[in-house]
Amino acid sequence: MDKVKIGVVGAGAVGGVIGAMLAEKGYDVEIAKRYNSTITVDNYTAIEITGLFGNRNTLVKSVNGVTNFTSKKDIIFILTKAYDAPKVAEQCLNYLTPNGIIISSQNVMNIENMVKVVGQDKLFGLIVNWSANKVNKAKIEVVKTGNMIIGSFNDKSDAYLAVIQRILSNVAPTEISRNIVGEIWCRTIINSCISSVGALTGVNLGKFMLMPSTHKLFTNIIKEAMQLANAIQVKVKNYGSLDYYQFVKPGLRFYIMREKFFRHMRKQNARFVSSCQRAIENNKKSEIDYLNGYFVKLASKLGMTVPTNKRVYDMVLEIERGERSMTMENLMDYYLRHPNKYQKDIKVNKGE
Repeated sequence: MDKVKIGVVGAGAVGGVIGAMLAEKGYDVEIAKRYNSTITVDNYTAIEITGLFGNRNTLVKSVNGVTNFTSKKDIIFILTKAYDAPKVAEQCLNYLTPNGIIISSQNVMNIENMVKVVGQDKLFGLIVNWSANKVNKAKIEVVKTGNMIIGSFNDKSDAYLAVIQRILSNVAPTEISRNIVGEIWCRTIINSCISSVGALTGVNLGKFMLMPSTHKLFTNIIKEAMQLANAIQVKVKNYGSLDYYQFVKPGLRFYIMREKFFRHMRKQNARFVSSCQRAIENNKKSEIDYLNGYFVKLASKLGMTVPTNKRVYDMVLEIERGERSMTMENLMDYYLRHPNKYQKDIKVNKGE
């Protein structure tokens, strides 16, 4: 048994599953949560897991917040929303052992902010390809199986990666990536499509993917993102069978390939509701700043333009501010259909 002290920050569905399954395997796990579970015994929280990882009930050591950790940790998993992660990481640094590391969930683009706080040597990226939902405060249902991918932001971390892989393999199959940045770009691009359109329309993926305008919007978002990736020389990894480099090519052959991908996506994920949509419906801040908003900010730094992503980003912010409703009619927005016109009008309004 590894003599590793593990902290988990962000006791949502993913954090709860990871914490409970590692504790069940005998690891010294302590969860930092924001609320009291409905079932607690002394300083332990009862977590029930159902669904595709099997059924189990586990007691996990827990505290309210990072500052109440009872010991220094060798590994701390940060599984919070992207906008909370840097602040949480700053707190976690005080509770790491001298050689301790932080593993941050990275399904959106938050690398730069996290590296600034943690440093490249201590920060590792984690991509989770399985899904779980919270049924209530103490019950989690795993609804989709999949693997996990880990990687470092330097080339001197093989020993750490081997340990992380061995630990996380107790939860789900775990792979080591030598291009974790490309993996994160891969997820950020597809999430910039799915999450933003869910926020714009207020419906599940199966419904908004019926609209041909959605296909065009996805294609434009991806083309702009790939132009940025090429500009900064990032090798974007495939999203399953989807090769982004093939996806953006012109011609009938690649148009047919894109349409096949869209049909497959709708068939496999028809009931999926995006995280941005859920956040807005619950009157919470979405992660749009780390999706389309990231591409907008990067383009500005590079002196490039991403008009489709800019329009999507601005529209979602309007929805967050209550200035626009979530409706399918948003897909027919004039500027979404004519993004270059939007870019020109922005310049005119700024007096450029």
